[in-house]
Amino acid sequence: MRTKIVTLNGSAITIKELKIKELKTNVLPKLEPAFKALMSGEVSDVLDTFGEQLKDFFPDLKDVDLDECYPSEVEAFLEAWVDVNFTGLRRLLEQVLYFARAGLQQQGSDSENPLGSLITGKSSQSPN
Repeated sequence: MRTKIVTLNGSAITIKELKIKELKTNVLPKLEPAFKALMSGEVSDVLDTFGEQLKDFFPDLKDVDLDECYPSEVEAFLEAWVDVNFTGLRRLLEQVLYFARAGLQQQGSDSENPLGSLITGKSSQSPN
C-alpha cells in the first residue's frame, strides 16, 4: 500500500492508497455534486462544494481550515492523492498517449507517399 505525507495549512496529512471497492463506493459517487457545480459555471459553488467534499473524502482534513490553505497546498494534496491511488493508471495512459502521438506523427509524415516509410523505413521526402 502506497502512502504520502503532505502539509495543508501547517497540518501533516497522511494519504493512504484506497482499495478499488473503496474508490467505487466512497469516492466516485461523491464527485457528482462538484462536477454539477462546475458545469453550472458558478465558481464559488464549486469551491464550497469541493471544500465540503474534501472533508468527506479525507477525514484527516476535519481539523484543517481549508479557507486558510493556499491553492498550491490543495493542489499538492490532490496530486499526491492521485499519485498514491492512480500511479499505475497514469503510467499506462502516458504510454498510450505517447504511442497515439507517435502514430499521428507517422501518419502525417507518410501522407505524401503513404507507402514510402513503411516499405523503406525512410521518409520519402528529399533533403533540401
